[in-house]
Amino acid sequence: LKPHTLTHHALKDATCTEAGNIEYWQCSVCNKLFSDEATTKEFTDAASLVIPAKGHTFDREGNCTVCHYKDSRYALFNLEGITDVTITDNDSYPWKMLDLNADGMSAVSSYFTAESKGLMSNNYGKGHSTSEIEVKFNVVKPILFSFKYLISAKNSNDVFITLNGKLLDEIKGTEQKVYKSILNKGEYTLRLSYNIFDLVGDGNKGADRAFIYDLNTATTISDYVAELDATNTKLTFKKITSNNLESIDLSRLVIVNDKPMVKDMYDIETKNIKNIVFDESFKTYAPTSLEHFFAGCSTLETISGLEYLNTANVTNMYRMFYECNKLSSLDLSNFNTANVTNMEEMFYSCQNLSSLDLSKFNTEKVTNMSG
Repeated sequence: LKPHTLTHHALKDATCTEAGNIEYWQCSVCNKLFSDEATTKEFTDAASLVIPAKGHTFDREGNCTVCHYKDSRYALFNLEGITDVTITDNDSYPWKMLDLNADGMSAVSSYFTAESKGLMSNNYGKGHSTSEIEVKFNVVKPILFSFKYLISAKNSNDVFITLNGKLLDEIKGTEQKVYKSILNKGEYTLRLSYNIFDLVGDGNKGADRAFIYDLNTATTISDYVAELDATNTKLTFKKITSNNLESIDLSRLVIVNDKPMVKDMYDIETKNIKNIVFDESFKTYAPTSLEHFFAGCSTLETISGLEYLNTANVTNMYRMFYECNKLSSLDLSNFNTANVTNMEEMFYSCQNLSSLDLSKFNTEKVTNMSG
């Protein structure tokens, strides 16, 4: 047998973006690979010679500590209470920094200010495509986490937002919303996915993009929440602060917005809720609308603490108790209705409501009491 004709391949270290290789020898005749010049060990799998690229190691501002490459997206998550951010692009169209001068952005200019910072999808003009990003981060202490999100597209296109695998929202067409939640200590994965099925044409001047922006955190917490008990049957409205979080399961809280509906507060079906309680700490929450607030709670049996539901600024009570057909009594004598203009169908389809105290109702401004 003829001896091998060997070529030496020196060790090549991997970099952040390029793979390297271990030291090896290769025969130029038979192309076999060996561990040393004496052909002591043969490598049968060429892939075993490869040293994978190391990937960037970013600081909180998005600067790679090894090669000094900068990914400005990391700086968006350089927020109080958040550490160990890792960003992964899951397809060929990675989300990029918000660019107010990009094509099509005139359609959404009213949603942003010159100071707005955020991310936007990157498959503009690419039919039947997906732009997806995954952001992993660690929360070192309870935080109030908030951001705005927006889609501007044809109704067939959509954006999915998930946190730790749970769908936060799916929106289509043109719509802007605000996400606000209290996160406990732990690891989180935020995933954003914008899917294009039809391109924006002459009949629809949308920006053909999804956005997440104005991200913010706060470790000093003072908010009004609804807390669901372990049996999924009791919902308590109350105020929480940073000082009373230790005894609370934050995963069972939802922050109450200005125009809430009980049935939209949780993924559970509203038929599970039997009791609603308003804690005294909730009395300083001052909504402007209670439209449909209890609507659809078809097995709700009792509401206690209604004296702590502040209605002084409320103008709309349309279908407030709609289809609460298990309620048998309501004492609304503490309601301040001086500013209410709409009481239409307020108790519609409450078949079992046999006791109703409206003795202190002021209907001077009410223009609609039908139904």
